[in-house]
Amino acid sequence: MKFAGGAAVAVTAASCPQPQEKPWDAIIIGSGLGGLGAASTLAQLAGMRCLILEQHWIPGGMTHQFRRPGGHWFTCGTHYVGQMGEGDAMREFMDFVTGGVVWDPLPDTFDMFCFKSDGAQFSQPTGAKRWMERLIESFPAEQKAIRRYFRDIKRVYSWYRFYFLSRSMGRPFSSILATCTAPRRRAFAQQTCQQYMDGAFRDRRLIGVLCALWGDYGIRPDLVTFMQHALVAGNNFEGTYYPRLGSRALAKGALALIRAKGGEILLSTRVTQIVLDEAGRAVGVRAVRGGKEGVYRGRHIISAVGAYNTFRTLLPHPLHDCLADTRLQHAGHAVISIWLGLDASPRELYGMHGENRWISADYRHSQARLYDPKVREVTYAFLSCSALKERYAGHAHSLEVCLFTDPAYFMGWEERNDADGRQDYVQVKKNIVADALDFVDQFVPGLKDHVIFSEVGTPVTWNSFCGWPGGTMYGVPPTGQRLEAEAALQPRTSVENLWLAGVWSLMRQCVKYRGCEAACALNPRPLTDGLGSIVLCHYGSVPTIYM
Repeated sequence: MKFAGGAAVAVTAASCPQPQEKPWDAIIIGSGLGGLGAASTLAQLAGMRCLILEQHWIPGGMTHQFRRPGGHWFTCGTHYVGQMGEGDAMREFMDFVTGGVVWDPLPDTFDMFCFKSDGAQFSQPTGAKRWMERLIESFPAEQKAIRRYFRDIKRVYSWYRFYFLSRSMGRPFSSILATCTAPRRRAFAQQTCQQYMDGAFRDRRLIGVLCALWGDYGIRPDLVTFMQHALVAGNNFEGTYYPRLGSRALAKGALALIRAKGGEILLSTRVTQIVLDEAGRAVGVRAVRGGKEGVYRGRHIISAVGAYNTFRTLLPHPLHDCLADTRLQHAGHAVISIWLGLDASPRELYGMHGENRWISADYRHSQARLYDPKVREVTYAFLSCSALKERYAGHAHSLEVCLFTDPAYFMGWEERNDADGRQDYVQVKKNIVADALDFVDQFVPGLKDHVIFSEVGTPVTWNSFCGWPGGTMYGVPPTGQRLEAEAALQPRTSVENLWLAGVWSLMRQCVKYRGCEAACALNPRPLTDGLGSIVLCHYGSVPTIYM
């Protein structure tokens, strides 16, 4: 492992300066929702003093928002969340973690799937039964298969329920629950989404509609598991929601609870190494803050910055070679975010009311070409408007467009710090905006004429601010090969006192539970007693799907 100052060396807590008088109960690396969830859970139910270290100057990970001149607020990664209605278990858990952030429902039609090849548009309404009936109305010849599809979504949720609990609970419960995750059921869940679709349906247009949200799990249907598709699709069946005061309210609420128990967060603090003692136990982290390097000591270390960063770059001796497998790393896609300031409201211009729009070149998602800045061809885009989802006045008009790309297309830009490199990168981002606006014009005509401000985030951006390998934001890609890395994705790691939380542990679905999972593994008795009713309620049931 290399650091800015040279090769890694063995480090012990005693050999480094100490920024605090006594160890923290827990140190959390990263302030995304997984890290905040772990810290909030430990603080509230175990009274633990937690220190969160965040390399960005804004907390919240991909839930954070930023403001630009003219009053334009933009979100980085939170566009909508399912199962957040009153009484939903996920809502109860989020209320617990954040102190009761208010959530508002998106419009009844929360997703629109648009296809440039024939101009067709399909709108998904709230309610599994209504969505199923609308699909049957559009594809009557596939009625039997459509009904089976909704039952199979429920079937996968049932399998995943036991799978999650078998990972989260100690023996003998984990062994008993493991019998409910038999190889045959696991094989069904782990087939690719495209394999399932090809076996279930004959109509290629119907397959295209059902797979049109593949950007939500960040990888094409021919690569992603059917389990991941089912978890994402099923999570949205009964409607989607957005925080009333914006996604930035999530970090604000959680941090208030953490600080109430003596915890704190340090921003602009980059962790460079997890410190081990002579026995190989995690006892702290080495970090750089304000140009000064030191060690923060803690009884437990929770990493919410990804399994790859945790095991391959932050430990003195890298672990889990499976995470370095280029086949696994290169399977993941990256996101290009385009933030647009407008001179008029999308509500007035296009009749938008806060719903999302997925625009595809055609129905063949598994053949979709990822955006290449050299080729400049867009085949798939996601449109969202956070300003229409937040319920307060004074918001400037805005729109967000996301494209999907191969991280390899942007490799090398970090090293090009000369004037020519910077100029080329600026031109690439201008081209991205132009290409995206041209692609979506069929469904939001004349959008380019209303843009008064634009900013672009590429994989280079995500790598710089979040430290994601290659700039991929979805963690270990949810492919079948991910199972080979499963041992590295458990909350309890092979290093004593080191725990894993966040998007890289298990699946990105329900990332807020990953923090809870790490916290419960760390201190099971008080946490399981306090959170059991919430977590077991959610994973002991499945979304309400009416047949």
